[in-house]
Amino acid sequence: MCNVMGYAEAMSTTVTERWSLSVAEMSRSAGYAYAIGYGNELRSDDGIGPRVARALQLSNVKSIAVHQLTPELAQALANSDLAVFIDACLASENSQVQVQSLLPNSSNVIAGHTADPRSLLALTQAIYGYCPPAWWVTIPGENFELGENLSPLAEQGIEIAIDQINHLIKTARKELCMKLAKSRKFPAAD
Repeated sequence: MCNVMGYAEAMSTTVTERWSLSVAEMSRSAGYAYAIGYGNELRSDDGIGPRVARALQLSNVKSIAVHQLTPELAQALANSDLAVFIDACLASENSQVQVQSLLPNSSNVIAGHTADPRSLLALTQAIYGYCPPAWWVTIPGENFELGENLSPLAEQGIEIAIDQINHLIKTARKELCMKLAKSRKFPAAD
């Protein structure tokens, strides 16, 4: 994870006098990424999201496995530096693991305790004035009937998704660190 103060200290011995971050900026830059896997694990391949979330083993990544996206997740998102949502999709819609960037979209209504990632990001933005950069990873499945076993397609998709999420988070963090470093001015040391 990017340590902004460590980078700044390398640039100047008097960094604390020359550069400061707001508490909110500091908590996000030193914060966590959230991997939120959602789906019904009692409906076979629909449980792909929670299984991937539990399988991720990255430092500074908090993995959450939930049945559905709920408004209560907005607080965690507001304190994160990036988010990855993980869900199943029908193999007939897409036969490959897909990764797409997300933007907040308030046109998707949060009905009761369910939401899609875009509406949850919009809620986070509305309440906290910030939402993290986010991605949606969808993994194809073919069996959504009652049961706990995954189809071979889902099993294969899980392995691919874990690799893609690991790469995505490392790349996004690197880009975030570079962006933060470029947005700060580091005066020459006295």
